[in-house]
Amino acid sequence: MKYHDEALEINRQIGGRQSEANQLGNIGVIYITKGDLDQALEYHKDALKIHKEIGFREGEAGDLCNIGIIYRVKGDPDRALKYLEDALKIDKEIDCKQGEATDLCNIGFIYEVKGDLDQALEYHKDALKIHKEIDYRQGEAQDLIAIGLVLAAKGELDDALTHYESARKIHNEIGFREGEATAIGNIGNIYYLKGDLNQALKYHQEALKIDKQIGYRKGEANDLNNIGLIYYDRGDLDQALKYHQEALKIDKEIGNKEGEAKDLGNIGLIYYDRGDLDQALKYHQEALKIDEEIGNREGEANDLDNIGMVYRAKRDPYQALRCHQEALNIDIQTGLRQGQALRLDNIGITYQAIGDLEKAFKYLQEALKINTEIGYREGEGNNLRNIGVVYQAKGDLDRALKYHKEALKIFEEIGMPQQIGMVKGNIKKISQQIEQMKNK
Repeated sequence: MKYHDEALEINRQIGGRQSEANQLGNIGVIYITKGDLDQALEYHKDALKIHKEIGFREGEAGDLCNIGIIYRVKGDPDRALKYLEDALKIDKEIDCKQGEATDLCNIGFIYEVKGDLDQALEYHKDALKIHKEIDYRQGEAQDLIAIGLVLAAKGELDDALTHYESARKIHNEIGFREGEATAIGNIGNIYYLKGDLNQALKYHQEALKIDKQIGYRKGEANDLNNIGLIYYDRGDLDQALKYHQEALKIDKEIGNKEGEAKDLGNIGLIYYDRGDLDQALKYHQEALKIDEEIGNREGEANDLDNIGMVYRAKRDPYQALRCHQEALNIDIQTGLRQGQALRLDNIGITYQAIGDLEKAFKYLQEALKINTEIGYREGEGNNLRNIGVVYQAKGDLDRALKYHKEALKIFEEIGMPQQIGMVKGNIKKISQQIEQMKNK
């Protein structure tokens, strides 16, 4: 950072405007990696101003793209989309193919955030096509990972796995170890979603080994977090806590505020599962404070949702509703449809806890509608199961059974054994209740 500041000052003194803009952009990128999005935005806007004044259109497009990325991370996808589309227009006009592909990929991420997975897929495929045409293999691998992320969100886990493996192969061939570790970590995530925790652990440990070897500490923290999640799912909360705390230590040391908030949230979930609700609340509130400071609105919504879960467990359902509603409002403002569905689901569950089954049913149906529209099958399965639970509470066992069977079908299709086991257990109980009613 000191080097970039010195270089910036020298360029200002000698009047090297293009170099000055480049240094401003470089400093902006450093602030992005540190999670200081407001500072990053300021530097990229200064760089954009200079590039416009000197008529350097390629630099202008790059600045617009970076500003778009910042707004996406800040949870403002509509503003992000505007900047990225402006960047794409310039890159097309000046025939900068690599810039065009980068813009297309980032626009794909915006549509993914907005819940339009089919549109996201089209943009990532367009980016991949260009990267293949210009033979930019690193970009090609990054596009394959981006496509894999969308396919995973759609529940198409085997196709996602194929894309991640192709990305890994390319990164290995070109010797880009950081990218290889990312691809390996994503392969681990697929096995995690499939419920194969042993395979997931193997891949995440492999990714961690590479990130440690190359000194990529941000990747290392991410790997530790993923390993922590596996131990969490295994029920080994002490081991999970150890890994999340290691991740937190690294993210604090490297100044990765976004990662720090995520780590705190994961630690909060462990204390929640342990039944230590005061500690859980403390960690989620710390995460919320950081996400508010750095303007990470998606993170804010997740933190508020987690705080709501804690209040529900503390038997304070009205405080829980307030938090879930605040999270929902953020997701509505930022256009995060997958987030909206999750908040609506939690509001529905909270109304069920209160005993207001009609409101519970209403919110769960709204959540189901969104998840069906955006093609998020895991969410759809969860909503169907929860609607089934509401019908069970209402005494409408036939409908309860119907919704649980629909949920089971989805979870079997996308391969989620933990959810399959849970739903099968509910189906067994409901079937027994139906039999008991018949025998009366």
